[in-house]
Amino acid sequence: MKKKIAIVTNIIPSYREGFYNKLLKNEDTDITIYCQKNIPNTKLKTIHDKYSKNVIVVKFIDFFNEKMNIQFLPFFRLLKNYDTVFIDGNPRYFSHFILANLFRFLKPDKVILWSMIHSYKANSFTENIRLNWTKKFKRVFTYNDKEVEIFKEKGYTGICIGMNNGLDQEKIENVIAKWTKEQLEEWQKENSVYGKKVILSCTRLIQKNELDKFLEHFPEVLNAIPDVKWYVIGDGDQRQNLEKIVNEKGLGENVIFLGEIYEEAKLAPWFLTASVMIHPAAIGLSILHAYGYGLPIITHSDYHFHGPEFSALVEGKNSITYEKDNYLNLVEKVIFCLENEQMTEQLGLNAKKTVQEKFNVNKMVERFLMISARDI
Repeated sequence: MKKKIAIVTNIIPSYREGFYNKLLKNEDTDITIYCQKNIPNTKLKTIHDKYSKNVIVVKFIDFFNEKMNIQFLPFFRLLKNYDTVFIDGNPRYFSHFILANLFRFLKPDKVILWSMIHSYKANSFTENIRLNWTKKFKRVFTYNDKEVEIFKEKGYTGICIGMNNGLDQEKIENVIAKWTKEQLEEWQKENSVYGKKVILSCTRLIQKNELDKFLEHFPEVLNAIPDVKWYVIGDGDQRQNLEKIVNEKGLGENVIFLGEIYEEAKLAPWFLTASVMIHPAAIGLSILHAYGYGLPIITHSDYHFHGPEFSALVEGKNSITYEKDNYLNLVEKVIFCLENEQMTEQLGLNAKKTVQEKFNVNKMVERFLMISARDI
């Protein structure tokens, strides 16, 4: 008899496609996902329609751009009909908070709180309140092994497993396989990057990502390596300001904005051509996306200002870090990586091995099923 599992979450975003594709194929479980159709005022693409047999879309009310949310969930059905219920542990989703507490008091062995332990955007006071509440649950499913370690250090004594958040590495490998050496070289010639030193950024062009801070110092990189090109994938409200800086500094030949690119097949040649990816601010899944192509990262070293995926980064093994807010140090690290090609290639090989072995959707599904099967 199949185990009946419910997942109560906000949305099913497109970046979770690989995870749900594999999870819903599991023959030992019957999974139903309760979610809303979108998050207002965001560009997050949702894919719940793809899983219509397994998804129940619920109505919701959003207050002040996700400062608080209420989903109209079938509380009685969730309490009665499932062997295990995973509930998103974000207490700003008030209905999730109420449902989780109902399970905690009425059926504590059937609930698993699916929660982030550390968020780079969190206020430490409110984060501690949230974590003290999270500790009251017998099972917690969190982002990765590092978060499990942090949570246990904070005194949690229940069952906690990290899903090791990742992307669909098999999909990325299939895209890479379509690019032969000859095809990639032809593409590089067509795009004027053949034989060039290329650095890449792939992010939203918004103030918090601090691309302008590195851009101000980019001429110092050019002084050391005159033929380097910095390609920036993404768009946002800071693009006009960034382009203004490029024009004022005469960097138009070396700093190129590519705009938004979402298709993996179109992203692939840029990731395969670049030597390193730079990201001056808080980073999350972008680390694992780059690693999937064997592309090492340069970002700052302060864990508290990054997403939980930062735990995949091992300084000097699969990426390089610099001192936060020290952009001269960032310049030094970029130059160092570009001048030491053999070392940077080894970082890339290690980066790819990191996601192949530990951070990918296969591991996520394996650990999801593991915690759902754990006896209390």
